[in-house]
Amino acid sequence: MKRILISLAIITLFLTEKSYSQEWDYVNSTGTTFILYGMSFPPGQSTIGYACGMQYTYDADGVIVKTVDGGDNWTQIWPTSGSIDGLQGIWFTSDLVGFACGWNNYFIKTTDGGTTWTPVTVGTDVWYYRDVEFWDANNGIAVAVMNNTSNQAAFITSNGGTTWVPSTSGMATADVMGISYASKSIV
Repeated sequence: MKRILISLAIITLFLTEKSYSQEWDYVNSTGTTFILYGMSFPPGQSTIGYACGMQYTYDADGVIVKTVDGGDNWTQIWPTSGSIDGLQGIWFTSDLVGFACGWNNYFIKTTDGGTTWTPVTVGTDVWYYRDVEFWDANNGIAVAVMNNTSNQAAFITSNGGTTWVPSTSGMATADVMGISYASKSIV
């Protein structure tokens, strides 16, 4: 009887664990052969998403792809022709407003869901941006590696990315590869 109860307990535990675990689905196509570094699904929904990357792992041509079906299918939306600098970070504050950043001080913004992108001045003497993220529609941060030094820098905005200023404190001493908000005032 004791063996039966132990066996039932183990089987129940196994089935319960399996039913509550999450599984990953393989994506057949990302809409590009480039390496994707950043991904953002605008808040309040789970069907529209954006990802960015570049052809190689170091200062190569960039790309932005978009999904409108929760990630099942992706389509390249930027550049529409020619090439752009490699991208490493992307963040959307709404379905329409988003930012992407990467190599050679390349930082861009869209206000129409990725149809068009315009350059944004964030920092000067930036070698490349590693990431960008927003807490809400107004407050955001971008992390960069600077030219001619091994220093990194953070730039913050409190007006939706219209203007950016260097952060004056709180930079990590180790290399920052990505950023995430813990609260409105803690990154």
